[in-house]
Amino acid sequence: MAGTIQQLAQEIRTHVGWNPDDPQDLHDSMQGMGQVGTAMEDAFRSWAQHLAETNVDPSMPEALEEAANAIHTVMDGLDAKFGGGVMRRSG
Repeated sequence: MAGTIQQLAQEIRTHVGWNPDDPQDLHDSMQGMGQVGTAMEDAFRSWAQHLAETNVDPSMPEALEEAANAIHTVMDGLDAKFGGGVMRRSG
């Protein structure tokens, strides 16, 4: 699993220098990154729930839940700011 996660991270890094073709391309790409954030949130929550049922230090699942909550907050903030599009609006 660790190798797959590293490959996913590297794939995202390959797009760091990307320039959008137009505002719609930027909007669509931001929505896609939102899906990446949500997937990370889901993974951390799932791992936290699984670990909470084991004999690990309780701080580990708690830390994973906190990370999931932080990702959720960031994704919600970006969606609230840009969910309707990225073009400037008058008014």
